[in-house]
Order: sequence, then structure tokens, then C-alpha cells
Amino acid sequence: MFTKGRNDLYVRAGLATLCMLAVSAAIYGYLMRDEAEREAQARQVAVQDLKDRVLAGKAIQLEATFNAMYQNARTISLLPSIRGISGGNRHNDKEDVVAQGRMSADSFKTVQQIYNNLAGSAHVSEVYAVLPGLDYKKGEVPFFMFDTLIVDNNAKSEDSGPEVKNPDKPEELEDEEYTYFPKQLDSIRAAHPTFDFHAIDDIPAYFSPVMRTCDNTQYYSKKACSVLDANGFIYSIPIYRGDSKVLNGLIAVISRTNAFEAELLDVPYLILTDKDRESAHKDGVTMPPGVSPFGLVNEAHGIRIFDRRNKALGKLLAQPDNAGEQLLARPLKIHSDTPWVLYLHVTPVMLAQALTPVVSAYHSRLVTVFCVLLLLYLLALLFVYRQHRNHVEMRALRGVESTILRVASEHDFSTRVPAAAQSKAQRTIVAFNTLLEGLQSSLREVLQNLSEMDGASGHLQTSSASMKSAAQDGSRAAAHMHQELELIVANLAVLNERTRAAAELTRKSFEISENNDQIIHLAVEEIGTIASSVSAAAGKITELQASTDAISRVVGVIDELAKQTNLLALNAAIEAARAGEAGRGFAVVADEVRKLADRTTQSTDEIEQIIRQIQQNTHEVSDTMGTVEGQVQSGVEHVNRTGDAVAQIKTSAGEVLALVGEISRALEEQNAHTGEVAQEVARVASQATQTEQAALHTAQDADQVTALSAAMARAIGQFKL
Repeated sequence: MFTKGRNDLYVRAGLATLCMLAVSAAIYGYLMRDEAEREAQARQVAVQDLKDRVLAGKAIQLEATFNAMYQNARTISLLPSIRGISGGNRHNDKEDVVAQGRMSADSFKTVQQIYNNLAGSAHVSEVYAVLPGLDYKKGEVPFFMFDTLIVDNNAKSEDSGPEVKNPDKPEELEDEEYTYFPKQLDSIRAAHPTFDFHAIDDIPAYFSPVMRTCDNTQYYSKKACSVLDANGFIYSIPIYRGDSKVLNGLIAVISRTNAFEAELLDVPYLILTDKDRESAHKDGVTMPPGVSPFGLVNEAHGIRIFDRRNKALGKLLAQPDNAGEQLLARPLKIHSDTPWVLYLHVTPVMLAQALTPVVSAYHSRLVTVFCVLLLLYLLALLFVYRQHRNHVEMRALRGVESTILRVASEHDFSTRVPAAAQSKAQRTIVAFNTLLEGLQSSLREVLQNLSEMDGASGHLQTSSASMKSAAQDGSRAAAHMHQELELIVANLAVLNERTRAAAELTRKSFEISENNDQIIHLAVEEIGTIASSVSAAAGKITELQASTDAISRVVGVIDELAKQTNLLALNAAIEAARAGEAGRGFAVVADEVRKLADRTTQSTDEIEQIIRQIQQNTHEVSDTMGTVEGQVQSGVEHVNRTGDAVAQIKTSAGEVLALVGEISRALEEQNAHTGEVAQEVARVASQATQTEQAALHTAQDADQVTALSAAMARAIGQFKL
């Protein structure tokens, strides 16, 4: 059986493994197809991003450079002094057009400043003004040429003396430039012979093929350098006369291809020669470790500028139409007679970097799916194993079931469940066998105890009869005690009610005495206020008496002054009478003064009478106020004694109320205790009745126990122990 179960387990595990492999294969196929679609979409998005971000950014940078060249060269061509040039080109480079008066000094300085700007920001090597009819074979040179940065226009170039001939130093040759200028003028004349443009932005610009220039910045040694590093192209703007608007020459800007190659690499200059390396070390410039993916092409003129280290890009630019998705193209929006196109070489490494998030996400999905499948596979194996274990457990439990049925049918507690293999059912088997052993032992003890229980039931019947008789006596005594206690409780209730009535009367007396006490206190406070008012009035009357005395004294002074004034007036009248006619006017004045003194004396007498009357009244009021103040103080003392008496009554009433309350509480407690005793007696009587009933039931139960023990003995006798 054990071998069969193990084989079944192996079969189930194999089926689960096959199912999981089939599901894994299906999911992997789906992920591969989905990944291919996602990678194609991501590739398109990456290519579009490179075109919109990387290629467009570089195109904007180059367009700014070309536009700077165009705008500065066009500015020179539109200068009035340039449009007014007459005559032809210079016969040799020794001629000075400023000294000849053919070009003003201000115009020369302006062009020099424009050249400085172009040389510093737009990779320009030389700026020429070429008039029609240039014949370099006769030694003629352009009208002017700027190829040196001059910050101070007033500075004079120093003559360093005769130059020492160095056979390794290349000559600065302008042959190809001078040869191409007439061709470019013919092309411009054929297309735009006169100034017929609506806006200055309509003025055309013309490029040349790559040719040898006279800029030997990176071609200073025939042995150490390459002549190709002196190559460049011409970028020309036509000059039209100001009066007739007829084509009168061109402004040519010379730029080396190395400068644009450096711009494609985002470095200020290419590090090619020993001098370049010294300058780079001083300036902190380094070449980028990776090659540049950009290529600048003017197919009409055969111009292809790219990182010379990127050989693969050079081959693709030779046939860009066959490059497919490896080259992304963007035409430059510049002024040119022929189109310029900027290319971006999309390398596998660049695409791989762009697709790195997609690949990482795919790998993460693969790892996640693998982990999920592995988890599902382990769960499936666990399920199979659990099913196998459950099958084993069920077989063991069926053995337990058959043993239980046999014990139930045969009443044989000596039967035991046979031991099974190691499983959870083994504990059930051991527990069931232990149960059978316990039951067997317990039944044996029950048989032994049944005989003892028969004897005990007989004694129980005898005891229950005795207990029934005693319970009946106790019940009668308890009933009598309960009746007596009910009478006591009723008497206590009547006494308690009367005590409460006395307490209510005492409480009302206490409240009345308390209210009287408050009223008396209020009366004392009012009388005290009246006494204070009387005292204040007495003080004011005293002050009034003092004030009338002061007024009386002042009036006496005024009366004395009036009398003296009267005397003086009399003396003055006498003296005036003596003076005769001369003192008549003074006599009139003295008479008026005397009359005024008389009236003053009369007024002061009246005021003095009034003041004496006020003083008399004031003395009478002051005496009366003193009497009233004494009576008020006596009244305050009587009221205070009345308040003390009422307070004593209040205190006595409170004490009586407290005593009555204590008596009431004591009666209530006594009533409660008596009630509790009555209840206890009632419970005793009830318990005595219950005891009687219990004794009766106990006797009946003893009879039933005897019958049941006999029945149990017969039932246990059926089992095999």
C-alpha cells in the first residue's frame, strides 16, 4: 500500500510538471511576440526622439553659425561706402584703398570690427571684397582682405624685417580662391544682375566647393601637417551699387571645414597638431572619446564634413540614399544657393542606449513571470503532496471508523485500532485506543461502585425522613416570628412618620429665624449707612459754620474800610471847601465817595445780620444733628443685640433640627434592620419549607438511585470488559 501511494504521488507530480511546462511555453511565446512589438514601437519612438531632440539641436546650432556669417557679410555689402566703390580691384597687395580715398577710414574700421566678430563666433578665416574683372594671373588682388584680428584700429603692424625662408613652412596660397571668385560673380550676375529684392533677407548667398584656402592655422608644416587641414569653402553675398543698383562685386567669407568639423564635435577646435595639443592643454580642451554621429553635406558642391574618425559615417554619406534608417536627415534653414543637409548616424550602440529601458523592462517582466511560474509550480507540487497526504490520512481514518463500528455493534471494549504509517491519523488512533482503555477501566470501576451506592441510598432514605420532620418544626417557629416582626415594623413606621413631621416643623422654624437674621443684618447695615450720613452732614454743618465766621470777619474788614473811606471823603470835602472854586470838582468826587462808603456800610450791616442769622441756624442744626447721631448709634446697638438674639435662636433651632434628623435617621435604620430581620425570618421559613420538600425529593431520589443502579448493573453486564 505504501509503494502504491508513492507511485500515485509521482504520477500526480509528473502531470503537474507537464502542465506547468505547457503554460510556461505559451506565456514565453506570448512575451516574445509582445516584446517584438514593443521593441518596434520603442525603436520608432527612439528614432523620432533622436531626430527631434539630438538632430534638431545640432541643426539649430549650425543654422545660427551660418546665419551669423550671412548677416555680417550682408551688413558689409549694404554699407554705403561699400555700395559706392568705384574702379576695380587692387593691382597688388601693397595698394592701400584708404590712402587712395576709395574707402573711408570709418568704413575700414567697421569692416575690421565685423571681421573680428565673424572670426570669434562663426569660424571665419578671411573676408574679401571682390569686384568684377579680378585677374589673379596679372597679380591683381581683391579690393580689400581682412584675415587678422585687430582690436586697436589705430595700432600699426610692426615690420619684423625680411622673413627667413623655411622650406618646411607651406606658403599661403589664394590661387583657388581667386580663380573661383569670377565664376561665382558670373553665377550671381546670371541670376540677380540688379538689386530687385523686396527685403534685405531676400539677398541671396552663394557657396563654393571645398578648396585650398590661405588659412594655414593647422597646416604650418609640410611634414607634420596635412594640406587637407587648410581646405575650406567660400560663402559670398553680392554687392550692388547704391545709385544704379547694378551688381558691383561680392563680399566673400572664407571658412575652413575643420572649424565646422569641430562644431560637429562640440569642441572649439580640432586637436590635430603639436601646437593644437599645446593650446588644448593650456585651454583645458579635450577631444571627445567617442566619435561624432553628425555629418554636414552640400551635395551640389560635393561638401561632406564629418568626424574623420568615424569611417563608417563617411561611407554612408557617400551614398546617403542607400543608408536606410542608419541616417536621419534634416535640411538646414539657411541662405544658400544649394541645399545643406545635416545627417545623424544612428548606430546600434545609440539605438541600444535608447532601447535600454525597454530591454530592462522586458527582462524584468521575464524575471517576474519566471518567479510567478515557479511559485505556481511549487504551489501545484504542494497541492499534489497535500492531496496525497489527505488520501493516506483518509485510509487511516477509515480504519478508525471500522473499529468504532465494531465496538458499537459487538460491545467489545477490548478491541483496539491497529497502528498505521506515520501520519496525522496516527495521533487519532492512539487517542481512540487510549479512550477505549479509559472507558474499559471506568466501566470496571462503575461496577465496583454500584454495590456501594446501594448501601448509601438506604442511609440516604433514613436521613431524609429525619430532616423532613425537623424542617416542619422550624417552619412553624419561623412563621410565628415573622408575624411578630411585622407588628414591630408597623409601629416603627408610625414613629418615623411623626419624627419626620417634627423635623419639618423644626426646619421651618430654622428657616424663619434665618430669614429674620438676614433682615436684621440688613437693618443694621441701613442704620449704619444713616449714621454715616448723619455724621457727614454734621461735619458739613461744622464746615458751614466755620465758613460763615470767616465771611463775618471779611464783612467786618469791609465795614471798617467803608468807615475809613467815609472819614477820608469828609476830610476831602473839607479840604475842597477850603480850596474854593479850584476844589469844587474834587468836592463833588469826595461827596460821591462818601455816598459810596455809606452804601457799603449799609450793605455790610445787612450782610452781617444775615450771617448772624445763618450762624444761629447752623448752631441749632449742629446741636440737633448731634442729638440725632447719638440716637442713631443707640438704635444700632439695640438692633445689634436683637441680631445676636436671633442668631442664638437660629443656632438653637439648627441644633434641634440636627437632633431630630439623627432621631429620624436612627428610626429609619431601625426600621430597615427590622425589615431585614423580617425578611430573613421569612427566608428561614421558606427555606424550612424548601428543606422539607427537598427531604421529600431526596427520599424519592434515593429510591430512583437504587432502581438506576440496578439498571446500570444490568446494562454494563452486556459489555465485554
